[in-house]
Amino acid sequence: KLGKHRALGLYVPHVNTICVDVHDSGSFVHEYGHMLDFQSTESSMGDDFAEVIGGYRQALVVDGSASRSAKYYQVPTEIWARAFELWSRERLGIDNRTVQPKEAYESRFDYRPFQENPGLKAKAFRVFDRLVEQR
Repeated sequence: KLGKHRALGLYVPHVNTICVDVHDSGSFVHEYGHMLDFQSTESSMGDDFAEVIGGYRQALVVDGSASRSAKYYQVPTEIWARAFELWSRERLGIDNRTVQPKEAYESRFDYRPFQENPGLKAKAFRVFDRLVEQR
């Protein structure tokens, strides 16, 4: 584990560092999404992503077994990172140890708002498509 953090990974902006638990690297792409969010002009706080945030929050139903509060899953940076994971899997074809298993994206409640609303997912994907075009 990552010290006192109860997570499998984290991004530390002030030292521009991604940390991933050595036993489970499946959060790497998620944390990389946080890094891009922090460093990019296209970000979770941008106007283009605001509609995605609203749609995600409206559709999110937090699983009763979730260890964190519903507020955590509604934070714009977390919505961005989850959308970035899906985009990386589907657009870039990443299917390895740096992402969650395919089943997680199909079944977990925190990805369901994107999976059940193709329009919402498409809006998020357009933001990431533009981000790649800028680089």
